[in-house]
Amino acid sequence: MRTFRILIALLVALIMIFGLISCDNNDESSSSSEQSSSSSSSSSSEESSSEESSSSSSEESSSEEEDDGMWKSNASQEVIEKAEALLDSKIRLTYNEDGSFKVLILADLHVDVAADPIKAQRVSDRVKEIVDRVDPDLCIMTGDNTIHSSTNEKLKANLDMCIGYLEEKEIPWCHVYGNHDHEGALANSLQQGVHEQYEFCVSKAGTIGSRPGTYALGIYNADGSLGSVIWCLNSGAYDNVNGGYAYISQKQIDWYKENSELLEEYNNGEKVKGMMAFHIPLIENETAYQNRDNKELVYEYDGGRNENMCPSKTDTTLYETALERGDIMAIVTGHDHVNDYMYNYQGIKLCSSPNLGEQTYYNDIFSGSRVFDLNTETLDDIPTYVEYLMDRGGRNVDDYELLMPYTMMHDFENGMPSYVMSGWSAQSLPGNVFLEIKDGKGVGGSKALEVKRDKTGNFEFVLDFEGGKLNESEYLIVWMDFTNMEFRKGCVGLVGNDGVKHPFRTDDYDATTTYYYRADGQEEWTTGTLGGDGCFGEGDGSSLKGKKGYFAFSLEKLRQGAKSLADDELITGFYFYGDIKDDTYIDVAFYIDDVMLARTYENNALIDGAVEDANE
Repeated sequence: MRTFRILIALLVALIMIFGLISCDNNDESSSSSEQSSSSSSSSSSEESSSEESSSSSSEESSSEEEDDGMWKSNASQEVIEKAEALLDSKIRLTYNEDGSFKVLILADLHVDVAADPIKAQRVSDRVKEIVDRVDPDLCIMTGDNTIHSSTNEKLKANLDMCIGYLEEKEIPWCHVYGNHDHEGALANSLQQGVHEQYEFCVSKAGTIGSRPGTYALGIYNADGSLGSVIWCLNSGAYDNVNGGYAYISQKQIDWYKENSELLEEYNNGEKVKGMMAFHIPLIENETAYQNRDNKELVYEYDGGRNENMCPSKTDTTLYETALERGDIMAIVTGHDHVNDYMYNYQGIKLCSSPNLGEQTYYNDIFSGSRVFDLNTETLDDIPTYVEYLMDRGGRNVDDYELLMPYTMMHDFENGMPSYVMSGWSAQSLPGNVFLEIKDGKGVGGSKALEVKRDKTGNFEFVLDFEGGKLNESEYLIVWMDFTNMEFRKGCVGLVGNDGVKHPFRTDDYDATTTYYYRADGQEEWTTGTLGGDGCFGEGDGSSLKGKKGYFAFSLEKLRQGAKSLADDELITGFYFYGDIKDDTYIDVAFYIDDVMLARTYENNALIDGAVEDANE
């Protein structure tokens, strides 16, 4: 029995011991669970706090991004990458703080150091002068930049003359190729690498393999958005199929259209407006000129078609495509060295920049560079003008009186007026033209202006007069002595209130024109005819050789030329153009006297010297 009780007591003790152990384990487990729960709760709280903090930070960051003014594209990543690759440039072009961005065109420099280092240096000097005046943000050479650049060394020597000053001034510049950049020169693809070695060159080869130098440049706003685009195209050299000059290829047109649409998508659905630059003008340039007085087609125009345009014979869809896209507001070309026109043709300004060079044919009257301001506020109507090398003599019309209906502008009795001389020949006015006052060679043995040329070719001059408002005069009357002189072509005209910027010439009428002639010592006037382009000379079947006396030209025809002659136009000078026929007439003199304006050519009182009586 006693043994049994001892066994029971041991059993109870064991049970109690196991119970205590179990309780301890449960307590530890509970404590651990509580700790775990507490830790979990703490962790959850911290994570929640972290998420809130992260969310708050994200919101703040988002808020900061919205407030920092940086522009973002909403386009797909693919579009963004393509657009940025298209516009990638080693120098990022940006607008000035006032929203301006001036582009200076350097057209037809034709630099050939090997051929004439002195003239090449003068081209460099001209570039420096025009750059200092304009202070551009970008310069574009629009083709025929160099001649005979057959090696890297020759190309670099020529380019140094073109853009050396730009590099010195740290002004970004780019270029397109002209027809002469293909002649006796490295392939354009090889030239491209030499150009791009210059630190401030932003030209690019582009992706049009057969036409390297077809690319786009973006100009950016301060917030990083794309403000405008300049499209630079290689217009080629010559058309081997249809003859004449080359043209913008369909592949290039497709490239422009595709990338124009790409940039619109990149720019959050907004078209990116800008301009285009290439060398050879479009057929539409000539069409705009022909329709210049049709305000429904040509909204405005300025400058002049001072020589025949030389577009390709092959029409293209570039103009129509640009018009359809609506993002090209101006197109500038070179090629025609003395044209300085701007025709706003249906909303696209078709512009020619006159040449700035001196190693090709040029005209001091028109030498200069076209300027564009791609101002952010005026991209719909890009301001453009030509910065001329010569002082254009612009005058305020209000400072001048009306000219009397019979006015002697100059009779050379009081000496030589100031004058401007230039030439249009391929050799840049070779030789010399001599203007000199001679006794006994004018009307009735009076003084006259003697003109002689020591070489054949073109020349022109403008004689500067005090001038006045045109008023009621209807004829330009000039005494001229062509006894011994024969011209291939010649014409006369007047200079208006913008100095020599654009003379009003019989040549501009481009049609057969009647003139009137009173032979020296005679009383009667006879009728003659100028050639089909308003010129006189053997080349037009309207030779004046042997004639000496008064010639009267209708101002009505001058009014209908390339730029209308207004009733109150300020007349400031007399214009003469001539092309010596051949070597027979080298150093042969002709004479000019009595330049006058008159209501009628038949008033002999004026030309007989009674000017005051004529006006009464």
